[in-house]
Amino acid sequence: MKASYAHQAISQNFFKHKYMRWLYLKREYPLTYSIFKQILTFGFIVSMLMGWFAYLQDEEARQQAHQQLLHNVKYAHLDALYASVWNFDDKLIRSQVEGLLNLDLVEAVEIEAPPFVVLKRGKVSEVHQIHEFILQSAQDEQVIGKLRLFINSQSQQAHTATAASVFFNAWVSGLVLSLLMLWLIHQKITRHITALAAQVRHESDKLAAPFTLARTPRQDELASVLDGLNRLRANVIYEKQRLLDYQQQLEQEANYDRLTKIANRNGLFKYLRSHIANPAEDPYFALLFFDVDSFKAINDAYGQVIGDKMLAEIAARLQKTQLGRVFRYSADQFILILTLEENQGVFDKEKLVLQAQRLRTLEDFAFKISNTGDEVLISCSLGVAIYPQDASCTEALIQKAEAALYHAKKEGRGSICFYQQHYEQDLKLQLKVQRELPNALKHHELILYYQPIVSAQGRQLKKVEILIRWQSSVLGFVSPATFIPIAEETSFIFDIERLVIEETFKHAAQYGKENRLIYSINISPKHFESDNFVTYLNEKMLQTGVSSQQIELEITERNLIMQQDAAQKRIEHLKSLGFRIAIDDFGTGYSAISYIKQFAFDTLKMDREFIREMLGNRRDLALTHSIIRMAHNLGMQVVAEGVELEEQAHTLANFGCDYLQGYLYGKPQPLQGVIQAPERQVFHGID
Repeated sequence: MKASYAHQAISQNFFKHKYMRWLYLKREYPLTYSIFKQILTFGFIVSMLMGWFAYLQDEEARQQAHQQLLHNVKYAHLDALYASVWNFDDKLIRSQVEGLLNLDLVEAVEIEAPPFVVLKRGKVSEVHQIHEFILQSAQDEQVIGKLRLFINSQSQQAHTATAASVFFNAWVSGLVLSLLMLWLIHQKITRHITALAAQVRHESDKLAAPFTLARTPRQDELASVLDGLNRLRANVIYEKQRLLDYQQQLEQEANYDRLTKIANRNGLFKYLRSHIANPAEDPYFALLFFDVDSFKAINDAYGQVIGDKMLAEIAARLQKTQLGRVFRYSADQFILILTLEENQGVFDKEKLVLQAQRLRTLEDFAFKISNTGDEVLISCSLGVAIYPQDASCTEALIQKAEAALYHAKKEGRGSICFYQQHYEQDLKLQLKVQRELPNALKHHELILYYQPIVSAQGRQLKKVEILIRWQSSVLGFVSPATFIPIAEETSFIFDIERLVIEETFKHAAQYGKENRLIYSINISPKHFESDNFVTYLNEKMLQTGVSSQQIELEITERNLIMQQDAAQKRIEHLKSLGFRIAIDDFGTGYSAISYIKQFAFDTLKMDREFIREMLGNRRDLALTHSIIRMAHNLGMQVVAEGVELEEQAHTLANFGCDYLQGYLYGKPQPLQGVIQAPERQVFHGID
């Protein structure tokens, strides 16, 4: 019993291992397996067809021999046998029977001629066929007996067995030939293909070594395949390196600024998020947000190439400080991350202020324009936010620094502001103002106000400065200091100033002939630089009949940052039409002395900063006197802005100042409040 179980287990293991070997062949060498199946199937079909064809040929030959036998008996033996039986020639009959027995396939002969003759010769096998012939006369067809031939059928079975043997031998031969062909194909082709496939799989990531064949080198189809794979490998390595280089280039372009070669906004966000995610390294740091003052005007005036050089210079100067990481946030805005020294959670703010001032001072430099030789004084405004005091996430920290920067820009060029909570409200207000400005123009919410300018000697009204006020139905009163800078950043400044010019010419046409006032209009740099500005003014003058001598155009030094040849031609063109040109806010800009020397202004308006400190500061007093004398020597009249005290007015009059403007003589107000018999009106000051 145990032996039976052991035999069964051995049998099962044999077939199992055999089946596993078959699966291994199918899995590891699928091409070999496929070729083997196809060769085996083809060989079997060919063997079967050849054996069947041989069988059919043999069967046809056997059938022909059988039919030939019957034909010979019928036509060669039957008549002679009939005669012998009819004559009762026993000897001849026996001789003829022996002759029939000698024929192939005939194993027995039987002659029946009742009632006289019954003769049977030969041995009948178990498997036989009987063919019966009638013994009759050819003349009268008289039947005298029958001839029976016993044909051996075992020859047919032997023929079938032979055919089966042929079939089997052909199949075995085909199988052997198939296996031999399979072995040759495997040795010559498939094993090398399998080896190449394995190399491709294993080297697909690295491709460190070229593909090889484990055979003697020779030129054939496999060598061509190998050569093609190695060329493909070289191309893949080349393209992979190109892709890697391109990815690095994209990474560089995505995180670094092409112009200044420093990290850009994306790089800033990555750095801050990483920095904030690991606060243990630098628990306190300041984000300093720089904005180049009046950069757009400089860029528009001198071109993008000069603007780009200026930005590259600013970035280089910031990097040279080595105080922290520098990023270019936008066109003319930079951010510096400054690590703060802290002691028990408290950082030294005074030191931060000094560092911020030093950085801003480093950005104040004279940039020389190479193609014109001009020098432009560059300054930056600075907004500061501190982590984590002001904000603890990247977006909020940048937003708060931007709010501080916006407040610094409002305070004037070169200002520094640290973030305070109400700054964000100012920034939100800026966005609301920007949204409501179109409605203000559409619904006529912008109205003109006039501030008197009086003669310093007689205190009589001689000029009015045109100012604009906005009483919004949504925002309430909006200061010009709030909406004018926003309008200058957009195209709304054109609409606003055209409104001012149209209303001014309209009022001048209505009242100008009676009071002979000069109307002083502020012109923004963007409008001053526009191609159709002079044409537009000339058209308004012709339409209204207002004399150009009644219109004074106030421009600031920002208007002159444009290419100075173009600015000079623009001023000369305006003066040729009779318009008066005044330089406003003198002394607070870029290079004021060089400008008044180069351009032929009619009026110089001294900034209120000189007047405010004049009485308490000997230097300011001397500087004010000197500016008045210098302006007169250059053929200009002088207007002093910001006059609020009678003592200031008296001193300025003694210095020879021509005109006074300030709250001492009236705040900006509607035109009807200013124009009241100007020839007789004398201002003695307003409390």
